Amino acid sequence: MAWVVKTENAAHKAAFELYYAMGTDRSTKRIAEELGLAKTSVDIWSKSFGWVARVVQRDAEIAAKVEKVNIQAIVDIKTKLYRAIDRTLDLYSDNLAKGVVDASTTRDLANVGALWLKLEAEQGAAVKAQPLGVNSEEEDTFEQISASLDALAEG
Repeated sequence: MAWVVKTENAAHKAAFELYYAMGTDRSTKRIAEELGLAKTSVDIWSKSFGWVARVVQRDAEIAAKVEKVNIQAIVDIKTKLYRAIDRTLDLYSDNLAKGVVDASTTRDLANVGALWLKLEAEQGAAVKAQPLGVNSEEEDTFEQISASLDALAEG
């Protein structure tokens, strides 16, 4: 007959938290050694309170939360980029009409258009951890462009 503990107390919970915190190196043997307990006791706790299943469940919950945060960050970045593109096109059109912009030099406008097309191409695609292949340096550049556009629009 296998031993089963029916009620999980604070010591059992603390042992599980230690077990979980060990990450991929977790084992009931290590828990027993760290807590000065018999391995068979820790094995009984693990089976009684479903430690392996709890680890899987907690990992899945954490992964879901991280994914939600990452998706929101991607949405925020894309929203900023669309706004920056919109402001850039408005300013370009205004400055072209005023004669401030030389219509024969459209490299910057072409770059803005290429960025817009890249964003549009991703609309139906699966969300990736790094949107558009944009690294943190490029994201900083976009932030600087956005701030400069804001200053131009105000000035």
